[in-house]
Amino acid sequence: MANCGKITTGKNSVCIGDLDQKIKIQTTTTTGNNSPGTYSTIEFQDIVTMWALIKTTKVNRFIDNVNTADGITTDFYIRYTADIDLTIQLWIEWRDIKFKVISSNNMDKQYDFIHLRAVEHGDKNVNANLR
Repeated sequence: MANCGKITTGKNSVCIGDLDQKIKIQTTTTTGNNSPGTYSTIEFQDIVTMWALIKTTKVNRFIDNVNTADGITTDFYIRYTADIDLTIQLWIEWRDIKFKVISSNNMDKQYDFIHLRAVEHGDKNVNANLR
């Protein structure tokens, strides 16, 4: 078997061949609306479309050491590109579902791979839960 150039950090490891799902990295802009009974408009702008390795993980949500709900986080492993500004709020669209990025980590010293942890927030057709 050929060497895949695997990057390993803790229990996470990624090979370039593992990046098999196409995703869009996005930002948002909000346009306010002062009319009574109307909502602000949220628009998504694509930054880049790229390949990713995607893993979902069941997590427990605790408040004061009490399990309040079971949830799911989705981890996106991508190749680093300078097009992605990791200092702003990012969104990911995958299979017509929007994910809000809640954290980002460099997986190696060369910044070849980035790990983005995200939670699902509605879909692109329904503007619910996108705020």
